[in-house]
Amino acid sequence: INHPDIDINSQNALSETPLTKAVLNKNIELIEMILAHPKFDPKLSLLDSAFDISIPFKDISRRLLKVDSIDVNYHSTSIQDQQLKITPLMKAIELNDIELAELIIHHPSFNPSKSKIKSCLFNSVSCKNLDLFRFLLKMNGNEINIRNDKNISLLGHAASIKNNDEILNEILNNENFDPIKSDIQTSFLNSNNQKAMKILISYDEKNGNHISFDQIELRIQLDNSSVFTDCDKSFQFLLRKKEIVPRIHPICTSIISK
Repeated sequence: INHPDIDINSQNALSETPLTKAVLNKNIELIEMILAHPKFDPKLSLLDSAFDISIPFKDISRRLLKVDSIDVNYHSTSIQDQQLKITPLMKAIELNDIELAELIIHHPSFNPSKSKIKSCLFNSVSCKNLDLFRFLLKMNGNEINIRNDKNISLLGHAASIKNNDEILNEILNNENFDPIKSDIQTSFLNSNNQKAMKILISYDEKNGNHISFDQIELRIQLDNSSVFTDCDKSFQFLLRKKEIVPRIHPICTSIISK
């Protein structure tokens, strides 16, 4: 490696450098030798790409974070990652590596927009990590009523995940929470567990009754995908909650009449 004719920053036909190959092979000793080489160039050696590759490897990712000029907001060049625009922060959260996520966020090069902080906030809901959710929400300017690229609100996303009561309550109790902007009715319709339904109904009864029988009934009539849709389950739950006689689905009465 110290031979005068060796180009420590060279790339092969696959755009791999000695550094990226060393990271892929989890060779920490070789990584240290490359970083310490007098001709090492972070840009030519694809340091940012190497860091992105290193996210699953705890010791290596922490080591590369200490290198000057690293950009922690780097987007992977792989076709899949480019399409999804996956950033190192998103990968760290998906792996539930909260320590690394915090190191990235506190890094001097960190840029909330480039690192897709909004997507990361939704990922923290999926991970059911309340502390990380609070931290990322603050980084998002406490915008509790935001929606993702699929037009799903934070509330709707949290309600669709089982055993996510802490974050669901955190959203509902936020000072900026708006049941209309966060579409509490759709969130109720798309929730597929009774705990989430109970929490949403309890909040709604005290804050304006935005969950409407008529609207839910209309959704059921328009949904022809299956007999027992999520909307129908939500409707049946709401009827039981209000102590109304259980409703018989129209298709059942049609079958009986025949």
